[in-house]
Amino acid sequence: MKINILNEENKPLLSRTEINAEIEFEGSTPSKEEVKKGIAKQKKKNEELVVVKNIYNKFGLNKAKSLIYIYEQKKDMEMIEPKQRKKKEKKKKEAKKEE
Repeated sequence: MKINILNEENKPLLSRTEINAEIEFEGSTPSKEEVKKGIAKQKKKNEELVVVKNIYNKFGLNKAKSLIYIYEQKKDMEMIEPKQRKKKEKKKKEAKKEE
């Protein structure tokens, strides 16, 4: 998987950086977790501060576009991001622990 950053914009009022990226991949479309790990590694940021909002893929292509937010602090992210997302992530972590 290769992540090409198309546009990067700093939003100081929201304490985050918004990134529009193009993802090139082989096989199936990468999950949000895979993209999150890839962009965190590429930007040298903590994975917990990265939020992948969406991945748009066109049928039959090995490319997708994505909107990614990288927050500066965890408290800012917790204040802005919806609680539903946190509940889903918590359930996933609990399921992994049970396995």
